[in-house]
Amino acid sequence: MLKRWIVYMIFLLSLPLLAIALGESVILIFFALLTGVTLLCIMLHRFHPCELSFTVESPETAQKGDSPCALLIAQNGSRIPCIQVCAELLSANLLTGEQTEIPLRFALTPNGSIEIPLMLQSAHCGHMAFSIKHCRIYDPLGLSFRSKDFAAAGGITVLPQTFPVALRMTQRASPAAHGTEYAQEKAGCDPSEPFGIREYIAGDSPKNIHWKLTSKLGRLIIRESGLQAEQSILLLFDTSCRSEKPTPTGCDAAATAFVSLSQSLLAAGLPHTVAWRDAHTQESCCFLLRSEAELMGILRGILSAGTMPDAVPELDTAAFSQIAAVSLSQQTDIPNAALFSAQDTEFVL
Repeated sequence: MLKRWIVYMIFLLSLPLLAIALGESVILIFFALLTGVTLLCIMLHRFHPCELSFTVESPETAQKGDSPCALLIAQNGSRIPCIQVCAELLSANLLTGEQTEIPLRFALTPNGSIEIPLMLQSAHCGHMAFSIKHCRIYDPLGLSFRSKDFAAAGGITVLPQTFPVALRMTQRASPAAHGTEYAQEKAGCDPSEPFGIREYIAGDSPKNIHWKLTSKLGRLIIRESGLQAEQSILLLFDTSCRSEKPTPTGCDAAATAFVSLSQSLLAAGLPHTVAWRDAHTQESCCFLLRSEAELMGILRGILSAGTMPDAVPELDTAAFSQIAAVSLSQQTDIPNAALFSAQDTEFVL
């Protein structure tokens, strides 16, 4: 940029000298016009709102190791041309934290657009999100620029290479048995299965009053109903990094194990709840899955979980009879949770 300014100023200041040497007033007029145009271009570029937008068109999903083709569409919504735009397309894997930068250089006509072909690649599974970083938009003369970052609409989910998991189920964990299980530590709303009794609290339903004990004890007693633990399998994705930051390979293996176990449970006719904590939004995510189609519907969220020091989702585990956890660090703080890893090919329920 400094070199360009020096060359341009030498050219501009040489015009008056040339006009004096040749005695041509036309050169002075040209010098005045060029100076005015230069100032006008810089002022318009500096104060005119930047109306660039970026979209990445790509397949929604891709297999790990593939190189899907994509298009970056850049649009100029203003009437001022962008003679030169220099930027970097940042491709970030939200699961593993990997980032790839692709340098870009292009020009845009007023209210014009351009399509730039891209070749994307990811060695690990995860959701790839795009953004434009360090974008420099130069004025028509290329003497000044504005720097700005942009979001780039679009993304691609790189699928894990799942593997079959052999399920060894006890009689308690069989699909037929799940309909009659009840949580042992939490009350619910199934009156056919009593959970316990307690004294009346303002707001309790009169339907739950235990009249026989009330008349016997001389105070209102409430009968608590049971909480049916139908399909009460909880599958947790614990992406906590308790010591060192997990490697991309470790994140890939954990996500693969998590999705593989969920697929195997569904194939065995076992609906279950999956849960994780999103490191980017700090929100706990929890979904009941009954089919593989429902699993595919939330796969992007699973593969965007990211890592953080404490990524255990906030939920009540007392309502579940079986808890399985897939952890990046091969340990979990979830009580009574059985650990499952990418090295396991069998899981006991």
